[in-house]
Amino acid sequence: MALLSLVDTICLVSIVIFGVPHGAFDYAFLRKSAKGRNGAFIRTIAVYVLLIFLSLILWFLAPTLSLMLFLLISTYHFGVADPLRFCIDPQSPKILAISSILMQGGLTTILLPLFHWATVSQYFTVLQSNPETLFLWLTFSSSLWVISGLVVFKHLFEANQTAKVAATLLACLLVYLMKPLLFFAIFFCCFHSWSHYKNSMRHISVAGQSSSVSFFITTILAWALIVIVGLGFLPIVGDELTFASEPSLLRGVFATLFALTVPHIVVVDVLVAPKDRSELMDLDRSEFTT
Repeated sequence: MALLSLVDTICLVSIVIFGVPHGAFDYAFLRKSAKGRNGAFIRTIAVYVLLIFLSLILWFLAPTLSLMLFLLISTYHFGVADPLRFCIDPQSPKILAISSILMQGGLTTILLPLFHWATVSQYFTVLQSNPETLFLWLTFSSSLWVISGLVVFKHLFEANQTAKVAATLLACLLVYLMKPLLFFAIFFCCFHSWSHYKNSMRHISVAGQSSSVSFFITTILAWALIVIVGLGFLPIVGDELTFASEPSLLRGVFATLFALTVPHIVVVDVLVAPKDRSELMDLDRSEFTT
């Protein structure tokens, strides 16, 4: 049986074409944060590029650790975007804010792989990681996810926000019913990335900036990196590359996604000035429900 169905392959391609480019706005955000200081901007870009290559090296040397790190930072990144629109008050207890992030982000990084472990474990094996270690990691994470869910549900019931409870339960049901790559592709492309596109363009327009050239150049560079990494994973038969290798496609896409995700999260959330960082948090707030 083939590792990837036609739908799975389309999902991977969609993630690359429609999802990956949302990080191309990082260039404009980092230029804005430099406030006209070319030296600071160049240093920040250098750190960004360095993180990409260090992440790729880490992936090659320690794929299991890399996947655990990928799941961890993606949980934060997706959760802080508040996709289910819990709209937790910043003045609320920290335990509630943390629970909201963990529960929402964990829908795709904890619940999804556990619900479809038979399939996802094959992906992890192809990604040259240790499925047993990752299963233990996800099992531990699921305990925290359940606790976080109870904290959030308690808050929503007390706030009489039963519609959000229903939306959350529906999201969990969709995670269970849909194929893992299909759910992730729809969430990543249609909600997380699309919302980021709209809000980023609005932010850049208000700031009087033009990012069309840098956006397209950065996007092309990201796609080129995916192709290069993908080709590096392609097996050689005789003197020719075997381009139809499903494992190569899966490895190429996710190794590059990891390499691009690390600087996208770390640089934007850590190196950008606090004021701009809070603006970027707002930009990343995607809508799962209305």
